[in-house]
Amino acid sequence: MTFKTLPSSIRAILWRTTKTILFSFYLLFITTFLLFSLLESFPDLGKAVSLQNIRYYAQAAEYVADPTLVFVPRHPNKVVDAIEFRGDGYSPGFGIEVSPIRYHASYTNNGFRANSSQPPFDIVVIGDSYIEFGESDDSTLSELLKQESGLSTLNLGRGWYGPPQYLELFKRYGSATKAQYAILAFFSGNDAEDTRQYIRWQRGGEGGDYYSFVVGRRNFFIRYLHAFRDTYNAIIHWRKEFPRTATTEGAISHAVHPDVGMIQLGGLLVPMYFNYWNQHVTTSQLLEREEWKHIRTVIGQFKALSVQNLIIPIIVFIPTKLEVYGSQFDHQSGSRFLSKIRDQLQFDMNTLGALEAVSQEQRVQMVNLMPAFRALARQGKVLYHPFDTHWNVTGRRAAAEALAKEIQNKK
Repeated sequence: MTFKTLPSSIRAILWRTTKTILFSFYLLFITTFLLFSLLESFPDLGKAVSLQNIRYYAQAAEYVADPTLVFVPRHPNKVVDAIEFRGDGYSPGFGIEVSPIRYHASYTNNGFRANSSQPPFDIVVIGDSYIEFGESDDSTLSELLKQESGLSTLNLGRGWYGPPQYLELFKRYGSATKAQYAILAFFSGNDAEDTRQYIRWQRGGEGGDYYSFVVGRRNFFIRYLHAFRDTYNAIIHWRKEFPRTATTEGAISHAVHPDVGMIQLGGLLVPMYFNYWNQHVTTSQLLEREEWKHIRTVIGQFKALSVQNLIIPIIVFIPTKLEVYGSQFDHQSGSRFLSKIRDQLQFDMNTLGALEAVSQEQRVQMVNLMPAFRALARQGKVLYHPFDTHWNVTGRRAAAEALAKEIQNKK
């Protein structure tokens, strides 16, 4: 049976239905495209109409494109005032009561965390959110390093960046300071992946985004599609999360969530969430990958630029929470955590081994924080926010003490 052989009444209903659907899609496209065009022209409107929970508009409100850094802050001198959060890995679905983290941050005219030091600077600290992060302006790693070493510090940390961007930051803001030391902080969790993403972005093309960032994409329609997708995902997520959040707020489940690890610390079991797991490959296999070959080049250029400006280069290895606490897991941990942890422990030194090999090859001193952090963990110290990627102030102070000791030994 074909459409033409259907009874005229049925054909009329099908045609009206088709027209209604097509017209609905047309209206949806026109309204969303016009709204997108308006928000592209006036990105601050996204904040005014509370679109921060939609990834595309949150990015557009915070960042503008940069030809070598991928993106830079749209509002360099901003102040983040007294935000409270429970961690970037926290979910109310865990059923665990977590005290909120109170966060206040102010930034310089170049978009970096505020410094209590004034030029000339003795130490330049470069890295990702581990360097940017601090619950207050006086508790960042650079400020704690100043307290421990007695030397003036410049914070060049920026979240989402990786080694290629660290090098560019050093070129733009660090080398001309003529500081005594330049510290490049390598985070074991994602700096290799950041490098892979950066190489992908450099090559361009429509698939060449840096993670999910489409800031500065020239193709207007592709940006619209990203915004449409992220808006849809945000609506679906909100519908799923709202009932659960409303009914479980403040509740504590007696069953351990499958993704939560229970860590033995000083006779207590401390719940933690781990969001960085080492890949199941050897150090040699890592070093053969394109991103690690690029990291080798970055560290070589970092050293050359430092020496050219009479600066002593230092690489610091920042371990993940899992690399520090993984071996102290308890069998009361969640089922998915337990299913992965034993394999993880076989590979928890592979990234460290790769960075050590590259640093030795380039003849750059490397400060490995893993031994000190593991020793403190065995003493029962909590060095990371349990449901966040980052160090708490205890962890940052431990890192500052280790770095200050290395610097003092060089004098």
